[in-house]
Amino acid sequence: MSNLNNNVENLHIGKFVKEQLRNNGQSIVWLTKQLGYDRSKIYRIFYNPDIFVSNLMKISVALKHNFFEDLSKQFEQIMDNQGEKYRS
Repeated sequence: MSNLNNNVENLHIGKFVKEQLRNNGQSIVWLTKQLGYDRSKIYRIFYNPDIFVSNLMKISVALKHNFFEDLSKQFEQIMDNQGEKYRS
């Protein structure tokens, strides 16, 4: 179980969001305008490993990037590493 905890703890959605924003060539100011958030909330998202699903959906739409697919791939890797099968 500790291996599972280590794999899950390595997921950091805030870092994924920050990286995708950079890859898109967009600024934090741009993202604040898209989401209606202030800069401090965007920075909290970047540094937080967890996020509400509704916020992740808004960010996915704004950045035109499916973070849920990224997380799904991470899930599949964790399950494969555990030697487990999963139901889709």
